[in-house]
Amino acid sequence: MSGCVSVNLPLGKPAKAKDIALTEPAEPFAKFSTGAVDRAWQNKKNGNTIGYLTDCNPSDDLDLKALESEALSALNSLKVTAHDNFSFNDREAIRTTAQGQVDGVSVSMSLVIFKKNGCSFTLSYVGRSKVFQTNETDFTNFVERFQVP
Repeated sequence: MSGCVSVNLPLGKPAKAKDIALTEPAEPFAKFSTGAVDRAWQNKKNGNTIGYLTDCNPSDDLDLKALESEALSALNSLKVTAHDNFSFNDREAIRTTAQGQVDGVSVSMSLVIFKKNGCSFTLSYVGRSKVFQTNETDFTNFVERFQVP
């Protein structure tokens, strides 16, 4: 699922943020590789995915709303169920929860998007709508421990 909900940024491969401090999601999540995000972990039992994407390319200086739109564009029949502005890592951030479909499957998504030190960060939690609530606390914990110096 994570490959379907990444942010597509033009102009080649972006530079990635370094020195990120985080705590990996606990079992039943396991790290897996995907070219769509910097790092991702998938729940082995239900397929829910937590991941993050960074872009440190100054020529791709999109604002938070544009980054949100890019991430949400992966969902068909999009319905935003929550949208909040808040302070995160000492920067302005947005938190968005949405529902939609990917290849005819009902999917829910939570995003936390912010910019810091010339980089944009998109933290995401994606899963089938029927099991999405199962790991919302895991995503909340991941976000709370995600630090950019």
